[in-house]
Amino acid sequence: MRLVIGEKLYGPYKAQGLKSLKDILDELKGNLLVEYRIAGVTPRNWVILEITGQDSEAFANYISQHLGVVAQSFDELSEGDVIRGRVVDSGRVGYGLYVDIGLDKRCDALIPLYSMRNDLARGAKLSARQLIKLFCLYNNLPVEVEIVSVDSRRNEIEAKFSENQLNIFERWMRSSLDRVIAFGATRRQLMEALRKTKHLRDVVEIQRLGLLEQVAACKLGTDGPGIIAEIGKHLPEVLLHNFSPKKIKQALSTTPS
Repeated sequence: MRLVIGEKLYGPYKAQGLKSLKDILDELKGNLLVEYRIAGVTPRNWVILEITGQDSEAFANYISQHLGVVAQSFDELSEGDVIRGRVVDSGRVGYGLYVDIGLDKRCDALIPLYSMRNDLARGAKLSARQLIKLFCLYNNLPVEVEIVSVDSRRNEIEAKFSENQLNIFERWMRSSLDRVIAFGATRRQLMEALRKTKHLRDVVEIQRLGLLEQVAACKLGTDGPGIIAEIGKHLPEVLLHNFSPKKIKQALSTTPS
């Protein structure tokens, strides 16, 4: 059995990401009678997994539930499908946000600007680039989307953020905590950088968004950009961004609908 799973390996720390993936797969495997092999990555960095053994179906189901399995063709997509993807070409266009859901680059799913405004900004007329910056919708951010329409003839897919994804953003907003999002580092690497700078005590929790995407929730009153300034030197080539509920609320309160 061959699967393309909902995780990407990229950048200078992909070897560390691969180790994390093996740890996750070994835990999911448990006592199942199955063997797996990481066979490489697709041209767009999705992980290819090969599975053998009598419990292959069960193992594949566990993987689908915990890591996701990406679509490989238009034929696999239907209106209403909920799919795990990754932001791509962030900020390249002003009419929305593209999400790689596993197909060819020509077939990325588009979340239109009107949908972003309705779901993230209560209809406020913020630009796509403003919403991208406020919600840290940068390249490689794992996001869950719901398919709105599929046009295989024109190679067009329209999507929107899933209810679960919107609930994640809503929880982040309600907490009022700054969050540092790291793109290109494992959870262990982010923890080590926080420990070296003595900022681990300023963090409530570190959540794994993907193998190489992590989010650290800062304690109330802790300034996310301040932490980024200090841990950056310990995470070369890792992109760090701050999710600030305060700034989002300010932008929404001063922008007309």
